[in-house]
Amino acid sequence: MKKVVFYGDSITQGFNMLDKHKNVVNLGRNGDKISDLICRFFELMDEMPERIFVMIGINDLLVSKGYWQRQINIDFVTLYFGLLALLRDNIPHKDVVLISILPICIDHEETLSWNYEIDAYNVFIKGQAESLGYRYLDLNTHFKNGYNLMCTEYSSDGVHLNEKGYELLYKQIKAELS
Repeated sequence: MKKVVFYGDSITQGFNMLDKHKNVVNLGRNGDKISDLICRFFELMDEMPERIFVMIGINDLLVSKGYWQRQINIDFVTLYFGLLALLRDNIPHKDVVLISILPICIDHEETLSWNYEIDAYNVFIKGQAESLGYRYLDLNTHFKNGYNLMCTEYSSDGVHLNEKGYELLYKQIKAELS
């Protein structure tokens, strides 16, 4: 069985269904942004994975918007390029899956426009996956309602997944875990 590592933020960290698989390591950390994944890249290298799932980006957006933590401008594209360069240069020839950023549904007047930004980031992520020979997994569309927002049935707070959300996530990636 291939060694699989999930690398991401609190959404990844909370994905407890991964514990069913002895070959899967969860390197999700609460609050992580792309820069944090870059800073702890050695953790990923130490695992020597054969397949890597990268799911990151929502915290970068929420911090840039001043919704969460102290507002700082985060250059998503530059940092994501940096993370991809680390993957390409240090863990070459591995099966890498870039996962889309999930939509949000928070109580904020800009939520809809932020989801359009998430859609644009996902187009970027998909393009990078294609250019590097990685795979792209679009989970965003599975979690959206007709208003381009996170379906409330899948989230506890409009950002993080609840049990039903994790069940849907697991259903979408279960076949990729072996």
